[in-house]
Amino acid sequence: RPILIIDEPQRFGKSESLFKEFNPLCVLRYSATHKKDKKYNEVYRLDAIDAYNQKLVKKIKVKGIEVLGNSGTNSYLFLDAVNIHPKRYPTASLEFEIKQKTGIKKVLRKITETDNLFNLSNELKQYQGFIVKEINGLHNTVSFTNGITIGVGQSMGEVDEQHIRRIQIRETIKSHIEKERALFDEGIKVLSL
Repeated sequence: RPILIIDEPQRFGKSESLFKEFNPLCVLRYSATHKKDKKYNEVYRLDAIDAYNQKLVKKIKVKGIEVLGNSGTNSYLFLDAVNIHPKRYPTASLEFEIKQKTGIKKVLRKITETDNLFNLSNELKQYQGFIVKEINGLHNTVSFTNGITIGVGQSMGEVDEQHIRRIQIRETIKSHIEKERALFDEGIKVLSL
C-alpha cells in the first residue's frame, strides 16, 4: 500500500476521488490553501510570518487602505492612481460619487487640474469647493482648493466595510500584476493574499 504525497491537492478537483483506488496507507497533502469545507488532520501549519522567520520566503509586503477623516463633510473620495504622461500634465484616477436619475453611484474617473468635482458629480453639495488644485506625480497626491490633499490608496468620507473590501481586492490584484511583471524574468513567484 503506497503513501501518497500530493502537492496542491485542491488543483485536482473531483479527480481527487481517484486517489482512493490506490488504497493508500496514508495521504499527505501539502498546500497553503486547503479547501475550507473539508476536514483534514493538520500536522503542520506554516503562515506567512512563520515562513519569513524560517527564511523560506525572502520578503513579505503588506499593503493597507487608509481612510482619512472627512473634515466635517460626507464627501467620498478614493485616489486610485496618479498617471504620469511624457507630453502632458499628470492626470489622476479618482473615485467619487455622482448623482444619476436612479440615485447616487460611485464612479472611477480620470481627472485633470482645475476639474471641479461639484460639476463632475452633477452638483452634489458635498463636493462644493473640491476643485483640483494640483496633481503631484512626485508624491502621488491630489490637492484641492479647499485645502484637502489625498494620496494614492487613501480614501476619505463615508466608506462602508464592503466598499473597503472592494478597494482592498482591487488594489491587491493591481499590485500582484505589477509585481508579477517585474519579477517574471527573475523566476520569482509572487503570492498575494
